[in-house]
Amino acid sequence: MAALALARRVVTVLPGTSAGEDTARTLPAFSRFMKSWTWTVPLWKAGLLTTDLDGRSPEHDIWDATRSIERDAAYLPLRHFFHQHDHEDPRTYLTALANDLMKGGPDPGISLPVAAGLDRFAARTRCVVARAAASSLAQRAEASLAAPVGSLVVPVFVQANAHRILHYREVLEDQIARFNASIDRLSHSLDEPKAQPALLRDAQAAAAALSAAFEQARDELFMSAGDDDVRPVEGAVSIAAVSLPSDAVFTSSVRAVEHLAPPAPVACAATTTLPALRDELAGRRLLSLVVRPLGRSSIAN
Repeated sequence: MAALALARRVVTVLPGTSAGEDTARTLPAFSRFMKSWTWTVPLWKAGLLTTDLDGRSPEHDIWDATRSIERDAAYLPLRHFFHQHDHEDPRTYLTALANDLMKGGPDPGISLPVAAGLDRFAARTRCVVARAAASSLAQRAEASLAAPVGSLVVPVFVQANAHRILHYREVLEDQIARFNASIDRLSHSLDEPKAQPALLRDAQAAAAALSAAFEQARDELFMSAGDDDVRPVEGAVSIAAVSLPSDAVFTSSVRAVEHLAPPAPVACAATTTLPALRDELAGRRLLSLVVRPLGRSSIAN
């Protein structure tokens, strides 16, 4: 919800685009998933939600992430999660993906390459990644890889329908644009740590201006809220800006697996003949915004 309120555009993965519409439509699990996403249709039509950035899609990076697990010895502890799925069969994979998203992503064999692929895409395109606050063991391990940049607090709708989100963006358009510009500058400063304190102050000032504008425009933001199909709920969110390596998802997941079950020695009878390919994103970092709700939320009457 914070990303939908604050980002210039939100790039995400829409399952089924590569499998073909006719194939996807015949799968009950996928149909249920798409029904759960119908509330977002106005956001797609407005161009806020999209599956690509200037013609570049995360799908290629997701498949690259999957192949990395299959080929890179460093990710060996993760491979048993992937043996449960037949990624080469579009119908089987799409059903598994749809079921996983409906359950909130408990299957690492599905969710890990998607999350890792989105990070790769962000590192490649200089996008900023939105993340929830750490709750799982893997997420806590990921937090240990993060280099803190700074924190911000802004008010958003933590519950609202698509039209209310778009109304928020329209009313606070100038402040959101200023906030976006400040985050963009922070994202491009990851290789220039000396510049970050001043840029962070700019971002915090932009967040403060957004908060003040929200308070001044409160009546307009909640105008006709009683007619909404979903009651709008406002809430302050803390946004921790952190710098992460582009492979943070896999590295933290390996650490989590090894913490739960330390690896036993393995005797290798054969070695792979696959060539060792250099990852063009190796060593690259990305800016991630870790979002956490603060205190109690307010509900419109």
